[in-house]
Amino acid sequence: MALYNATGIDEYEPEAEDCTGIERSRSQVLELVNENKAYFKTEYIFVANYGEPLKADHFRKRLHDYGVKSGIHGQVRVSPHTFRHYFCTAYLENGGDVFTLQRIAGHADLKRLVNTSKRVQKRCRRSTRPYRQ
Repeated sequence: MALYNATGIDEYEPEAEDCTGIERSRSQVLELVNENKAYFKTEYIFVANYGEPLKADHFRKRLHDYGVKSGIHGQVRVSPHTFRHYFCTAYLENGGDVFTLQRIAGHADLKRLVNTSKRVQKRCRRSTRPYRQ
C-alpha cells in the first residue's frame, strides 16, 4: 500500500488488524490528492481555497475563529492543544493505556501522560465513591 506525504508516496504495509480503517482512509486520501492535482496542480493534500499549501498556524486560527463565532471564546479555551488534551484524557478514561497513548500522541516523555492518568484515576474514584461500600 502507498501512503502520500509532503515529499511523495511512501510504501507502508499495515498489520492485518489495521487494514479496515487504513484501506478506507487510503482511498479517501488518494481521492483528495487526485482532486487537488486536477483543480490546483499541486501535490499537497491540505490546501487553502486557492490551492496554496496551508501554513502551520492555519488550523489554530480557524479553531479560534470558530470559538468566537460559537460564543464560547473566553469561557473555554479553543485550541489544537485543548483538543489534543481532551483526546488524551478521553482515551485514558475509556480504558486506554499510557504506553499506547504515548505513541498515538507523540509524547517523548511519559511524565505528562502519567500525571494525566493519575488525574483521570482520581476523578474516576471520586465519581464512583457513592456506589462503593
